[in-house]
Amino acid sequence: EACWAGDKAIACIASDNHHENDWYKADVRLIELASGKARVVYRPKHQIGWLSASPSGQSLALVASFSSDRQSTTGDLTLGSVADGTAHRVDTQGVDTTFTAWQSESEVLIAGIRSLDSVLALCDATTARTKDLWSGTETTLGGERYFPFVSPGAAAGDCAVTLEGFFTPQSLAVFRGGKMTVVRRMGPEGPASDLNALGRAEP
Repeated sequence: EACWAGDKAIACIASDNHHENDWYKADVRLIELASGKARVVYRPKHQIGWLSASPSGQSLALVASFSSDRQSTTGDLTLGSVADGTAHRVDTQGVDTTFTAWQSESEVLIAGIRSLDSVLALCDATTARTKDLWSGTETTLGGERYFPFVSPGAAAGDCAVTLEGFFTPQSLAVFRGGKMTVVRRMGPEGPASDLNALGRAEP
């Protein structure tokens, strides 16, 4: 996994060797584009994933947890500093984070799971506090490897998502200004769908 860290470097999750088991000891490294040199900026205790960097490249966000496979890391939202390598866990109010994206120098868009709910939230990196933007039980934020994933927009909190559910075919939706709007439904509409006769799925 890799992402831009400003316009002169790339941040990546890397290990010293290419063997599969080395991923479990991976760290975060910064690669300077001009020189090609890499340096370790964060050594985690557990497995990490869903790395993203602030526009300046000075701050990082990632997810840390005990994990069995890459791209399935679900757990603690962690914010870190490139300058000194420090990092701290953010209280996400019970959300196991599965996606991170910086939308400014201080705002991190996250998606994840809280119990049976899919959650979209915004983290204020200056205060390490998060605010729920949207949550749903009947529909989820479809994404990579079955975990909530979104495509961030320009404004804080705005994003494009894929909504789907047990009785709900995939739909392309946009979350903007605090409102989720379906742009395109991929399955049959309303009463024409046989899914309506199936009732509801209950936990």
